Amino acid sequence: MSADHLRRAVASLSTTIHVSDDSPGVVRIDLISVPEELRGRGCARDALGQIAQWADETATQMVLTATYGLGADITRLVHLYMTFGFTPTDLTPLGEVRMRRDPHALVPASVSAAPPAGATGSAHETSSP
Repeated sequence: MSADHLRRAVASLSTTIHVSDDSPGVVRIDLISVPEELRGRGCARDALGQIAQWADETATQMVLTATYGLGADITRLVHLYMTFGFTPTDLTPLGEVRMRRDPHALVPASVSAAPPAGATGSAHETSSP
């Protein structure tokens, strides 16, 4: 499955996902956004599960930055991303957390479980890790 196919697959979910594949073997998740009325239902978790599965199948590394965008709680975002195998790499000057996930990292058995309260928000890459 190509990155374009992945974009179409996650477009069917109730989540806005922006991914960039500018570097060979690396996909950057620029944005994850769930409409307020759908938060807490596992939409972001489902999207992350599909992206993680695709990344494993294509041996693609994923990077993102947990940000304060849309009023997100960074601690909860980092915890959510870590359940999908992301590891913190460094901090931005604003204190946001850059993270990386290598292919074949642990993916939760049930990606439809509700995310931790407040775990919806924005992931925006401000610069390369």
